[in-house]
Amino acid sequence: METTDGTMVIELDAKNAPIATNNFVSLSRQGFYDGLTFHRIVKDFVIQGGDPQGDGQGGPGYDVPGEVPTNNYELGSIAAAKTGDAAPGLFGSQFFIVTGDQGVGLPNEYARFGKVSSGLDVALKIQDAPKDSNDKPKKPIYIVKISITESAV
Repeated sequence: METTDGTMVIELDAKNAPIATNNFVSLSRQGFYDGLTFHRIVKDFVIQGGDPQGDGQGGPGYDVPGEVPTNNYELGSIAAAKTGDAAPGLFGSQFFIVTGDQGVGLPNEYARFGKVSSGLDVALKIQDAPKDSNDKPKKPIYIVKISITESAV
């Protein structure tokens, strides 16, 4: 995931979250995320992106059910975020990356489909950006491009 603040490598977990992973991969390959912003940043909690409207209410035009994780979130976990007032357990294109203890303590309600394996410092830098009272960065932080590489495993 190339951002205007640097690059993160995310190892996806299709085994434990096939629906969420496949949705993220499909949208990434279509270029859906390219040019979108991280619209919500909360220090020691999460950075959130994937909303074409940039306000937490947008998505790809559909919602899919996500897999409930069986273990806790970790620093660097990436998970599906629900769109606006979507029913619990449903998501579209939005995702968050855990950046601190408050995020680690989230209830297991969001499909965790991977973890930042390299470049966590980029997520931590993003969370420190100046923001407004709605947790939106004052200066947009863009997702430049998400590239999907298949592993040999």
